[in-house]
Formats: sequence, structure tokens, C-alpha cells
Amino acid sequence: MRISQMHVFRHADCGHNEHPISSNPISRLVEWRMDIGVVMLVKNEVQRLEGALAPILDQLAQVVVLDNGSTDGTQELLREKLGVEPIDAGRDAGAFFSKSALRNQGLAMLNTDWCLSLDADERLDPRGLHLLRQNPPPKGVAGLFLRWCNFLEHGETFDDYKCAVFRRGVTMSHIEHENAQTAVRRDGGIVEWSEAVVLEHRPEGCKDAWKRQFYRQRLAYAMEKEPDVPRYPWFAGYAAYHQGQLDEARGWLQRAADSTHPLYPVERLNARVVLTAMAARQDDFDSSRQHFDLACRLFETVRNDFEVRINRWVEPWIEETAAKLDARKLEDIQAPRFAH
Repeated sequence: MRISQMHVFRHADCGHNEHPISSNPISRLVEWRMDIGVVMLVKNEVQRLEGALAPILDQLAQVVVLDNGSTDGTQELLREKLGVEPIDAGRDAGAFFSKSALRNQGLAMLNTDWCLSLDADERLDPRGLHLLRQNPPPKGVAGLFLRWCNFLEHGETFDDYKCAVFRRGVTMSHIEHENAQTAVRRDGGIVEWSEAVVLEHRPEGCKDAWKRQFYRQRLAYAMEKEPDVPRYPWFAGYAAYHQGQLDEARGWLQRAADSTHPLYPVERLNARVVLTAMAARQDDFDSSRQHFDLACRLFETVRNDFEVRINRWVEPWIEETAAKLDARKLEDIQAPRFAH
């Protein structure tokens, strides 16, 4: 798990659950110190939407759900069971739209001090949210990284992080793989780690084939529109690497690793780490050593970045990989598991 070395918000009950988080009734008489509004983007999510929203609905001061033309009863569910009026997203479903622009449209509708960005396939721990709202972050903290527990349908699980809670005024960035921390970094703010809240992610495996194709098309579109952003080739490269398409992966990862863009230290570092492991996997000692040395140099220049700090795996990986390279045990060099 990645934990910040700075201020940490603790909650004793935020362990890694094997089953979906259930709701814990919260009294409306509590004097909240942190008002939170939520923004969701949905289309045909009637099977999952209630599970995402209902357990935390009584803790949300405002709910904004942008619907992109659902035809499966999602809008009726929102109105009749959850008491939420969906808002027409008003975009062409066939276009390569910017998800961040759409999310920002919803964020602009919130009047709460804090914002929650949530998807229908995510489950937020209501007990942790209760604690967080009673113990808000100090002034100067623009957002919070939550532990993002991924449960895939074929049984694989892994932890990552997501800046899902942030102050009003923070905006989302990127056409694909939108996030909040890029805008915070650009504006000179910081995001810290919260142990108060666990965010579970349970994507639908039945949509994998369609999503992979659409995902590749959107990333290609994003790289064409924003060619200087290394976040896109990082994700394209890691997806190809994860699928065993090493030649394609190498090109994208090299592009991300060679970037000097100051707003993307984590993507650049991650790409260099995976290139190190790829070269080792192909028994190329010199190339693996070269990528490793470049990864170490980059880490030394960006280690004080707020997001790099919560990636606590980096220093142990450097120590272990250095020892494996010295012993020429290339077969033991591995890259961490990343979301993509």
C-alpha cells in the first residue's frame, strides 16, 4: 500500500475487504465539519449505480449525475429509488469526447467545499467517509489520495490509489485517464494520503473486449490532440506490456520515459521502471542497467513530489533491483502491478 510520509488520516477499520462494502447507517444529527458533493458520469448503469450511491447518499450534501443517454432504466432508478434528477450530458455518444471536460461540467454545478468524483463500478466505504467528514484535512491540502482496491472478475486483486476527494475549484485533466492531481500540481498545491476511506473498484469483465478497443482508440485520439502529455503513452505502453505486446509497449513506454514534462513525474518514472523489467525479461543486461540508472536519477529529482512520495514501493524496488542486477539475476526483476 502506498502511504504518504506527510499528514495521514487514520481509521482503524479500513482494512482490505474481500466483499463489497456495506452501508452503515449514519445519523443526520451529526454536526458535519466537511460538506461533500458527488459528481458521477453514467450510461446504462442500472445494475451498479444503486450500489455505488445508496450507501453514502445520506452523507452527501449535493449529488450531480450526468447521464449520457441511458436506455436501461438508469434515469428511472435515479429518480424513483434514489431521489436524484439526472442531468443530460448533452454530447454525441459516438464522438471521442474529453471525460475530464464532462466531469468538470458536473463539478461546476457543485456548491460544496469538497468534491467526490465517483464511478458506478466503485464503492466508497461509508464508515470511512463518516470519519473523514468529522475530521477534515487541514488548510493547504487540496485533495486526498484514497486507497483504490481493484477486484477483477478473473480473481486478480491489486491496490492502487486515486485522488477522488478534492476541494472545490480543483478541476480534472486529460481526455483519457482523467485525474485531479495534475491540476493541483500545476497550481502549486498538494494532495495527501488518507487512510480514512477505502474505494473499491469492481469493473465489469463482460465489457472488457469492447472497452479495450474503445480505450485504444481514445488513447490514440488523446495522443494526437495532446502529443506532449506523457500520461497517454504511459498507459498505452503499460496496457500493451500487460497484454504481452512488447514491441508496441517499448515504443510507447520509451516516449513516456523520455518526456521531461514537469507535471508528470510518476508516469515518467513508472515507464522507466517497466522498461527496466522488459529489458531484463529479454535477457538484455546492458539495456536493463541503462533504464535502471535513468530511473534512479529521475527518482532523485522528483522524490519530493507529493504523488511520488505516496508511491512507497519505489525505494524498495530500487534497492532490490540494484542487488539483482549486481548478481545478474535478470529473471527476478519485475515491475509492480499498475492500473491501466
